[in-house]
Amino acid sequence: MEAQGRCLGALGTAGGNGTLYVGTNDGRVVAPDAVSGEEQWTAETGSPVFSTPAAADGVLHLASASRTGAYRPSGLTS
Repeated sequence: MEAQGRCLGALGTAGGNGTLYVGTNDGRVVAPDAVSGEEQWTAETGSPVFSTPAAADGVLHLASASRTGAYRPSGLTS
């Protein structure tokens, strides 16, 4: 699967707001707008993301090829 020229890694919804979080093979996690695909939020992970993002207590958790990470996207609810 490819979006805006990037190969996508792991897909998943996280939190109670229904936001889609996408881990990419170029080392980012993004939250695209469901209609336009425009990125609403993004964070650098440093390496390809292979895990499905998950949320707990307002924190987005995921694993990339080189590390695990925790991020606080604005508006994320668990």
